[in-house]
Amino acid sequence: MRRNPVPAISVVSLHVPVANQPTSLWKLGGLTVSQLARKVFDEIIENNVFGLAAELAFYFLFALFPLILILVTLFGLFASHRVELQNDLLSYFAPFLPLTGITVSADS
Repeated sequence: MRRNPVPAISVVSLHVPVANQPTSLWKLGGLTVSQLARKVFDEIIENNVFGLAAELAFYFLFALFPLILILVTLFGLFASHRVELQNDLLSYFAPFLPLTGITVSADS
């Protein structure tokens, strides 16, 4: 008499019911690639994305210069009383500055 061997490990089914399966991202909602691209482009134009990006870039640059001016002014207030800080900064920026720039800033 021959017996069927019993498997040592039982196999668990990983089958997910069809109703619970996530939809594929590559089905594109039933649209073709060209239809999807056209819809995206139309929405970009309708929402004025390029205009908003230009405004954001302009206002960023417009606000950058006053910020730099305020930071340099505040730094000048703190660095004017500390000779060690001035010397440390000059030695840090020495490789980046031309020789005349270093001598002018070291003399003042």
